[in-house]
Amino acid sequence: MLWLLTSACFASAEPEPEGAPASAPLAVPAAPTTVSIPPADRTLRVPVPIEVLDQMRAGAWEEAYAGLEALPPAVGDAKSDLAFLVGWAAIHTDHPERAVEQLGALDGPHTAPDAFVDLVRGELTLASGDALGALAILDQVADGELVGARAAMDAHRALRDLSREKEAWERLERLVSRPDPAPGNAAALLALAEHHGLASEAARPYVVRIRTSYPGSPEDLAVAAVAATHPLDWTQRVLRAEQWMAQRAYTKAIEETNGLPADAVKGDSVDACRYRYVRGRSQTRKNLWSDAAATMADAAKACVNAEGDYGPRAAYLRGTALSRVKRYREAADAYAELTALYPEHSMADDGLTRGGIALREAGQEAQAREAWERAAKDFPTGDTVPEALFRLAYARYEAGDTADAIALARTVGALPIDGDALHVAAGRYWAARWLVYADPSSPTTPTTDDAAKARAIDEWRSLCREMPQSFWSILAWSRLKELAPEVAAELTKRPEGHDDGSTPVAWDVRPEVAQNPRVEDAVALFRVGLAGEALEELAVADLPELTPDERAWFTELRIAAGDWLFAHDEMRTWIKAHPLGTLGPHEPQIQRVAYPDRYWSEVQASVKSDWDFDPRLFHGLVREESNFN
Repeated sequence: MLWLLTSACFASAEPEPEGAPASAPLAVPAAPTTVSIPPADRTLRVPVPIEVLDQMRAGAWEEAYAGLEALPPAVGDAKSDLAFLVGWAAIHTDHPERAVEQLGALDGPHTAPDAFVDLVRGELTLASGDALGALAILDQVADGELVGARAAMDAHRALRDLSREKEAWERLERLVSRPDPAPGNAAALLALAEHHGLASEAARPYVVRIRTSYPGSPEDLAVAAVAATHPLDWTQRVLRAEQWMAQRAYTKAIEETNGLPADAVKGDSVDACRYRYVRGRSQTRKNLWSDAAATMADAAKACVNAEGDYGPRAAYLRGTALSRVKRYREAADAYAELTALYPEHSMADDGLTRGGIALREAGQEAQAREAWERAAKDFPTGDTVPEALFRLAYARYEAGDTADAIALARTVGALPIDGDALHVAAGRYWAARWLVYADPSSPTTPTTDDAAKARAIDEWRSLCREMPQSFWSILAWSRLKELAPEVAAELTKRPEGHDDGSTPVAWDVRPEVAQNPRVEDAVALFRVGLAGEALEELAVADLPELTPDERAWFTELRIAAGDWLFAHDEMRTWIKAHPLGTLGPHEPQIQRVAYPDRYWSEVQASVKSDWDFDPRLFHGLVREESNFN
């Protein structure tokens, strides 16, 4: 086909007349700035029922296999996709041989990534007794693929079935040469350890790696009996504790770091700094605030030159821990160390903002104001600066300097909302409120200055129109209801031409995202209903910060694959840092992805004719109670 197109292009060209000037070189078309993803490309390719999607996501593979087997025969391209899903479910059960009959259909066009299809083909071929054929297929799966480790383990089995023992164990050694933790390493390490004999000296490096990097795993439990034979040194115990912490097993992280040599953990090595942070953070997660403060007491100073982020994170957490037990002066000192010792760190402005809060709680208001002023001056783009300025404004008002408070609040209100929408809206609300209630000694007595009232009404009206979703807009509307009921009434009317986002649009996605190999695989996995596997692909994709359209695209795919509840939860968390007004030309559609009308039809069917309140209130209650707020 390419030859035909090329020939046609050349055949249609007019010959150049003799003596004519050379033609200008053909202009190379500019690379597209975005790739358009239409609605049709954001749906499942196989009609899998939601209950089967749930079973696959939960790892209930026996039930999923039965559900997939019960589906009517697929047609067209979906035939190969359904065969893949049946095979995928089967290889995750104890009886993969049940799906050997799917091998023929797997040769057709498929949606799932090639590596995943090859894994299924390889394991089913191995289950059929053809080790040599399976090895040829499994060797096509690169080690770097998400399923690469599993394919290597399968190839190891195939090689052993073929009595090629040396190659089999070399295959596993190559697999575990990757740094820990890595998917599949634990199983390969255990196989190697068992090959040498768990209690043997030759098995020690494998056992130590399992215990250090994979605590709580089946492989860790399998080597527990030889833990005393292959003890961990204190640095390895800290690494093990860090992995417990990553699993949110905070009690185990604390227990793992009990009784370590005091002289070692008080040093300035990266291991000692890791110890302070891991143990201290785990203690904060168990509300052991005083213990955490003691654990991280000298971390800020000791860890300045240590690798990693342990020093500044420990300094911040120590300030938090001291604040929680109301040792505010000490907390302020801890936060001050964070800013002084790590001025280039992203949390340096947090040290001043949180330190100012601690100082104010300690009764040192002048010093608190100095800290907030410095935060605004030294870190104008810091993510906590809006809060610092707002707190400074409130302190000015309480001190009787209403004019300065209003000026500061307006400064906060003029900041970009994508930095801190909550405090930007708060600044706008309070700047207007202090115009009306200007006397801090009588904060509920309105001013008699009509011009000040009129300006406040205008500012509240603008806030309600521009940020209607904000808590502060709700308060602003309440003030308008008191001072200008006609303005409040006007604001309740939906604007003409309002776009409710119900008309689907194509998402605009950057090529570096759409064409990222990990993203391509994740999209393919979502579209065959494997949400968990797709999320694993995205987790290791090297991506820039997602645009609103890209975030909505991934969320829609995740919803299509049945993982709708967590998809919505994550997107609404994301929207807190990417508020309405910053989401671009498709904002209505993006908002509807985050807040669809789920349960609305059920609510409407339940509404009684004699109810005297809007059914949307009932709808809101249903969504709130079902964790779908």
